[in-house]
Amino acid sequence: MNIKTQLCGLPKIRRLPLILFGLCCGLVFSLNAKSPPADLAIDIDLMNFMEETNDSLTSNIALKNRDGALDDARLLNELFILLEEHFIELGDHPEGLQLAKKSTALTIKLNDEITSGNYKLATQLGINLSNTCKSCHEKFK
Repeated sequence: MNIKTQLCGLPKIRRLPLILFGLCCGLVFSLNAKSPPADLAIDIDLMNFMEETNDSLTSNIALKNRDGALDDARLLNELFILLEEHFIELGDHPEGLQLAKKSTALTIKLNDEITSGNYKLATQLGINLSNTCKSCHEKFK
């Protein structure tokens, strides 16, 4: 007895979820089966998430939303540390490592200025961070 005859004997209400579940499992397994790229490229979804978080940080600073801005600055700090590690692993992109380190330092300064309530300086630091991100994107896209 093959899978087709087993599924055909089931009522439609039970057959459809089983088929969808099987398709989803197949999709998940096929996506995970891909080998990592040879150049250790950064996942585009991660970079988009970092960009969205930076936009959120800028917005929270403009709104003087201390808690939201601090959360964004801390998250970006962790992500830029990961980016530094990525460029260290690559070993042959000193400019990328320099930009990642600059971004990490900016997020630390942003955290300090937001904590102290200095939103004017935090705005300038946020602009510097956005420009640093843009420089990296232009260099490595």
